[in-house]
Order: sequence, then structure tokens, then C-alpha cells
Amino acid sequence: MAVATDSKVHRVQAELDKLTSAEGIERVPGISMCILDGDEVHELVSGVANQRSGVPVKPETVFRIASITKLYTATLVMQLVDQGKVELDRSVVEQLPEFRLASPEDTATVTPRHLLTHTSGISGDLSFKTGRGDDAVQKWMARLAETKPLFSPGVTHSYSNAGYNVLGRLVEYILGTTWDDALQETIVAPLGLTETVTLPEDVLPKLYALGNRTDVEKGELKPIESWDADRGSGPCGEITASARDLIAFARMHLDRGRVEGKSPETSLLSPEVAASMLVPQVKLPRYGLAECWGLGFEIFSTGERVIAGHGGNFDAQTSSLYIIPDRHAAVVLLTNSDLGSRRVEGLRERVLAEWFGVRLPQHLEAPETEPDVPVEPYLGAYDRGDMVLDVARRDGQLTLTITSLQGRTAEEGPHSYALAPCPEEGVFVATIPGVPRGMPVVFERWGDGRLYLHAGGRSTPRAETSTSTDRSVLDTVVE
Repeated sequence: MAVATDSKVHRVQAELDKLTSAEGIERVPGISMCILDGDEVHELVSGVANQRSGVPVKPETVFRIASITKLYTATLVMQLVDQGKVELDRSVVEQLPEFRLASPEDTATVTPRHLLTHTSGISGDLSFKTGRGDDAVQKWMARLAETKPLFSPGVTHSYSNAGYNVLGRLVEYILGTTWDDALQETIVAPLGLTETVTLPEDVLPKLYALGNRTDVEKGELKPIESWDADRGSGPCGEITASARDLIAFARMHLDRGRVEGKSPETSLLSPEVAASMLVPQVKLPRYGLAECWGLGFEIFSTGERVIAGHGGNFDAQTSSLYIIPDRHAAVVLLTNSDLGSRRVEGLRERVLAEWFGVRLPQHLEAPETEPDVPVEPYLGAYDRGDMVLDVARRDGQLTLTITSLQGRTAEEGPHSYALAPCPEEGVFVATIPGVPRGMPVVFERWGDGRLYLHAGGRSTPRAETSTSTDRSVLDTVVE
């Protein structure tokens, strides 16, 4: 590890300390940051891992990296591609016979490439409780036989946790083991990662961060009451790791699959397969999570430069990873706040710009005055099976109401947000209380002729029976 004496490092540390000492809900209780700059690694920490105990964050503190887990699952799949055991463009069901969707046509055509790039059409946030046994992922995938895809494979991009659970089961089926053991044996152990685990019982002996939820009305950050573990969804988001372990994983990808410091030389991926994971496969809708998606990675481009990464948000913790291949660099930020990623956004962007000359696309902002653009064509209900999104005018205010169909707790909604149109037709910004900036909401019509609402990386088709003014359809669905 490099000695943190550089003035740039001191400035970053000062900003971290400012974030963890802020007042009220602006505060991020604990942060762990790791910066790979060429061959130097800078570890920076601030705040507390647990608000109740006051235990400070240390470099070895593990956080839930949530959806960054998908990069590990993608790596497992690409190892099997390297070995000739998986074919990216051969249907999943031919390689995993137990795979089923409610649509036989889609069952026959979904490929691993569709799953890796989130273009399978499988709804993103399905919730199935399948226990903690070694068969949890298999049982989770079996529930997809009840699920009709949102669109045919390849129509558009829609972020899908479910798709990565299918990939995890494909890994299990090919290797004859659990996803957890495959991860430990083929990635964690070869990389020498001592702070990367998946099961709650393996987290317990570690110094771990406890998440905190933002109560906007009371102005409080509240520690969570329980550790929400779902082994069936392990492949899409259940890794808990330290920032420095995550940097070591990123370094392997920067080194085209080679494991740094191993003698004799060890590689987890061939250079060709490692490089292919960073090649854009599909362009995302306007103002999406990224510009393109690779084989697992979010992809941004600035000129001729390619920037890859992924983010995560689960159990009141947030995570982000960016890698800059042409500088052999990577930046990791882990927080134990549900809004931590948004709070540290400015710092992350300054580090990327000042250290590596990377400037990501500007965030979409709502205009100060409402433009004269069509709104009526987008009113109505949009249904993705696990959730309904309703766009309507109420008392003169354009709103987006989101209702989970998987539960009716106060936290799950329904929730309504003000929706502001932008000058670019079909583009809106939803204002979410307590969140530093709005969420882009974009409407597009794709090759299947249907209108889709894109928000939070997910694509939701318009409900066939929805109207612009009648809420009866929505009420029938959610009651």
C-alpha cells in the first residue's frame, strides 16, 4: 500500500471526514474508499461502521457490495466460456435444461449474452423466498416458470437481478457445486481475498458495517434492525467485502485476467476473454445507468477512452466501482447509508476528474420553467409484474406513483413523486424526498411497437388496458 502523503490524498481524506461528520441526514456514518493509481493503492476510511457501538471503519471493514456482486458472477460465467463449457449465444435452456419461463418462445431464445447484458426481458426485482439451503438458487430459478417476460430477448435493456440468478444457477449446474463455493474456489482463493464472503455466518467474525436508513420526515439516520440475507439471490447481490478486496478484483480485470503477485503466474481469465467483458454489447436508453453495457460491466466512453464499473445499493448500504483501463486505475467507495452513494457522488466525480481526467456524463436536471412539450401521450399505467408505475395528473401536478405488487408495507409503497418534463421530448425528472438529485424517467417506443417507461435502469411496458385518466386498472391490480 502506498503511504498516503500526497496532497491529493489528504484532500480526499478531508472530504471523507466532512461527509461523516455532517449534521442530520446529510451525514454518511461510515465510508471506506480505495484508489488504485497505477501500481499504488491508497486506502482511506472515515466514520463509524456501527452507529450503536461506535466502532470505527477500518481498511478491513466489510460492507455489502450488493449488485457489484454481478461482476463476480459474470466473471464466473466468462471463466466457463474460456474453458469451452458455456456458449454465450447458445440458448440457456440447451445448457441448463431446468431453465423455464412462462413463455416457451422466450425460454427457447434467451442466451447467456442476454442475461449478462440485461436484455433478456426477465423482470428485474422479483422476490422469492427459497430458504438458506444449498439448493436455494436452484429453487429461486424454478420460480421463474411462473413469470412471463416483459419483452422478447434483445428488444431493449432492463436491469435484471433475476437474470443474474439464472447465471448463478448455470454456474452451479456446470460445475456441480453451489454458487457460493464456486466463487470462493475460482475467484476468492486464487486472488487471496480474505475479506470477501457471501453467507451471514461468515460475515459475523469480520469487522462489518451496519446499514442506516434515512427517515426524511424525522431527519434521522436509523441503523437497520436485521441483516437481510437471501441466499437464493446470492449471484445478483449477496457479496460482502472490503474496499481493498474489491480493488484486488478490479486489478485482475485491469491486468486482463492475471493475478497480480502470483508466482508462477496465475490467470483467472485469458486476456482475450477478459478484454471482451469491457466491450460494449448494447446501448442503453437515454439517461440510463450508463451509456452501454458490456458482459457484466456498465460502460462509459469519454472520447476514445472506455470507463467501466458497477454500483450497488442494498440493506441500507451503497457501493460503487469504476475502472479506468488506460491508466491502470480503479476507484471504490463503500458506505453504510442508503443514500450514501448520492452523498459521496461529488467526491467520486472529483477524484475521477482530478486524478484520472475522467468526466462522466452530466446528471439530468429538471428545468427551472416547465417547457411546452407533450405530456398526454405518456399518461397511464406501466406494469412489469412485480411493480406498477402510474403516470397521471393530480390536482394539476404530474406525478409518478410506484406500487410494489410483492408486498404492501409502508416502506414498499405506494409512493408518489412529482414528475417534471424536460425540453427533450419523452424525458422527465422525478423528485424523490431526501435524495440530492432527481431520477430520470424516459419514455421510448421500441421495435415491438410498445411504449416503455425507463427509470432506475428498468424498462416497463405500458399496460395494455391502461388509460391516461382512469385509475381503475391500477386499483384493481394492487388491491
